[in-house]
Amino acid sequence: MFTDQLTAFDALALNSLPNNLVDDLSDDIVSNLQLSTDVLTTSPQLLSSLKESLSPSEVLVSETVTDTQLDVLEVIDAPIEDLAVFDFNQPSLGDVATNTRVSLGGLYDDPIEYGDPFSDADYWRQQQGANSCAVVAQICVYESLTGYRISEDDASNYAYQQGWFDPNTGTSLVHVGKVLNTLGIDTYQPYDASLDTLADALVRGDKPIVGLDGNEIWNPQYDWYGNPIEQSNAGHAVWVTGIDLEHDGSVNIILNDSGHSGGMTSVVDAYDFIHAWEDYGNFVSIADNPFT
Repeated sequence: MFTDQLTAFDALALNSLPNNLVDDLSDDIVSNLQLSTDVLTTSPQLLSSLKESLSPSEVLVSETVTDTQLDVLEVIDAPIEDLAVFDFNQPSLGDVATNTRVSLGGLYDDPIEYGDPFSDADYWRQQQGANSCAVVAQICVYESLTGYRISEDDASNYAYQQGWFDPNTGTSLVHVGKVLNTLGIDTYQPYDASLDTLADALVRGDKPIVGLDGNEIWNPQYDWYGNPIEQSNAGHAVWVTGIDLEHDGSVNIILNDSGHSGGMTSVVDAYDFIHAWEDYGNFVSIADNPFT
């Protein structure tokens, strides 16, 4: 969940959106990228935990590390089962166990043009805290980039200690990405973001986390003329894992959404996605993939 305190971000890109979503996704998105040589910066304790589960040839970080005050975050060796303790009263969006292989594999008869939602589905988890969506999105992205899992409790406690997260109000937009930064993953927040921005990032292998109104993607409503109806804001962070262009010209946005049990590879029409995204100034914090 996001707080509503930051008017600067609420002003981002509200005054212009492309009329044609498909045209807005350019064909020549990325070329000649600068390869990143900086891998992970982490604390000695975290580094030690990672090395214990790896053979010498598998260690991905250098012997010299920087102390980042991250002793509270510990990598755990095996995935844990996150119990759904909060009921978000969302409509049924499909069974988690079948969403990736049936919803995506069965519905789409053409390749997904941007991103790799099938692979990223492995790193989805449902949030345990009512307002921890931005924290969970970051640690899921971190796991997808490094293979190392951090518990929601550890990450939330650390973010709370740093003043980035409040369990009662959530995460302000300016703090989205700081957990990743502490773990050594660079993030960037482009101004006036669009679907083209997200497509750019996905082609590079980067991981976009957007802020939007959860109500307007979970239960979109329309007036008599088919225009989306503005609903009460439910600030929410989701990880965008794919963009799919359909034969009929429509566009689907594929999300890892921690806010409900059907959130693994949740498919949202771009029309509804943009309407919900506008409410938070088209905010996006993009995690830079250090290996691409």
